[in-house]
Amino acid sequence: MTHDGPGGAEDGAADSMENIVPQAFARLHMEGLQFANARIPVDSLAELLRYQQSVLTAATSAWRSAHPNDPVPEDFAEGMHLTLSDVEDGSATSVLERPQARAYEKYNDYYEAGRVDVEQTLEHLHEYLVVSPEDRSKADVSGFYLLDEPAFLNLGASMPLGSKFEILTPSLKDGIEVSSELREMVMLPFAERRQTISDPPKPARRVEKGGEIAGHIIKVNADTRSFSMVTAKYGGIQVRGTYKKDSLTADIRQLLERKEHGPLARVKGTLHFEGERLERLDNVTEVQLLETGKNPWSNRFFTLAALGAGWEDADAQAGAPIAFPALDAAGQILLECESIDRVLPGIFPLTDGGVQLEWATSQRVTSIEISPDVRFTLFDLLTETNQVEEEETASLQDAKDFAARTKE
Repeated sequence: MTHDGPGGAEDGAADSMENIVPQAFARLHMEGLQFANARIPVDSLAELLRYQQSVLTAATSAWRSAHPNDPVPEDFAEGMHLTLSDVEDGSATSVLERPQARAYEKYNDYYEAGRVDVEQTLEHLHEYLVVSPEDRSKADVSGFYLLDEPAFLNLGASMPLGSKFEILTPSLKDGIEVSSELREMVMLPFAERRQTISDPPKPARRVEKGGEIAGHIIKVNADTRSFSMVTAKYGGIQVRGTYKKDSLTADIRQLLERKEHGPLARVKGTLHFEGERLERLDNVTEVQLLETGKNPWSNRFFTLAALGAGWEDADAQAGAPIAFPALDAAGQILLECESIDRVLPGIFPLTDGGVQLEWATSQRVTSIEISPDVRFTLFDLLTETNQVEEEETASLQDAKDFAARTKE
């Protein structure tokens, strides 16, 4: 059995909410007295964050080159959240791992391209350390776009005099040292020159399209038929929306009255973009409510509710927005699981807009798929005997009973 979201039977219930397996990505070596015995001063941890942001900037550039007319996917940055998994002896060598999940597999080539771009840019900058000052001043800096990224420009800035900072990755035979000499003689002067020769920014492309957006509505004006909303994506910005049907005023006011319970709204209408920035909403025709409450799965529901059209594959527009009725039904089943002390399942989006709940161990795989129109597919597999139970039902109570009956 397969599902469209991250995770699978082999991942296990312990990783139920994310099912993320770490993947080795890079090693950052710091050498000096202050790094003896694998110690890392707090100030030097900034280098790890700068490296992560530098690779993300380069990976984002690679994605935009391949998709010039599309906004960067909302979950693109999540796959580049590096984890400090180990600090090796020999001064301090930080081992960084990147989470690997099915949701991010489609971005792996871009993350790898970003890492290689950072390495090649540093190697190219190193070449200018051995040329004359005159030749260095005549160098073509137009291709060093990463110098416009503060995180990249400040790599090594926290390292004390006499210390050493190197980037080691699987694709490099030897490490790349980011020295104070490289920064002061090449990186900083080149960055300053780029500011004087950079082309003026092109006007952002304006686009309008029908769609849906989730977030929290914070105020409404019945006289102007408008409201303000803090979006769940696009950086959590506040945008203004307008509607024409008077009946929507009551729906929106209902959301405001229940704000203390944390309801999430999804509005359907026309979305106006300037570049990748959402400017406003108009012609709103529908407002839906999702009551998540304060439960262990509330943040996961919020993440799924924020998924826009094309979340699975932007090129093929695969992945419908997750239906609120499906999330509501999933919430009822999860409450049932809590009441019977059943381990909570993994919660995954389905490309048709439904939701899947999955419990997976080496002995058993159990899942409940909930369609956008709230029909349930119940599945239970005992791996030792290959005994399978599968049925479809429109009854929420049947789904709850199934969750209770298959509890181990």
